[in-house]
Amino acid sequence: MKTAVLATSILAAAATALAVPSNYNSKRTDLRPLAILDLAGSTYSQTPPTSQVISLTINDPNTGLPSTTNATDCNAAWSFGEPGSEKFPCDDPSYTISFPDGLFNLENFTLEVTRADGAQSGTAQVSGVDWGCAKHDGYPEETCGWVGVLQVPLH
Repeated sequence: MKTAVLATSILAAAATALAVPSNYNSKRTDLRPLAILDLAGSTYSQTPPTSQVISLTINDPNTGLPSTTNATDCNAAWSFGEPGSEKFPCDDPSYTISFPDGLFNLENFTLEVTRADGAQSGTAQVSGVDWGCAKHDGYPEETCGWVGVLQVPLH
C-alpha cells in the first residue's frame, strides 16, 4: 500500500512538472512595446487655467487579437497645476493614461500607459524632432503631433 501511494505521489509530481513550460517566467519578459498612434496635443489658454488636450490611440500587440480590434482611443484634458497622479481612462477601460511628472509644457512631457488591472505599465518621453509643435495666434494657441509611431516599452 505504501508503495502505491509513493508511486502515485511521484507520478503526480512528474505530471505537474511537465505541465509547467520550461521557459516559464512570472515577470513576462517577452512583452512587446505598446504602439501609440495619432498622438496629438493642443494648448488652450484664452481663460485661466491654461489647459492641454491630448489624444492618442493605443495598439497593444500583446493582446493576441487582430490588429483592427486591439486598439483603443484615449483623451485627456489637463489644466496646469493638476497633480501628476491623475489617470485618464481610455475608451477601452482596460487602459489608462497619465502624466506622472505633470504636464507643464506641451513640447516636452512624460506619458504613462497603464493596464487598469496594474499588470503592466510603461512610460515614454514625448519631445524631440518626432514631436512637431506649432504656435498659433488663434485658438488653439499651440498644436503638436507625433510623426510616426511612439513605442512605449512595458514592464
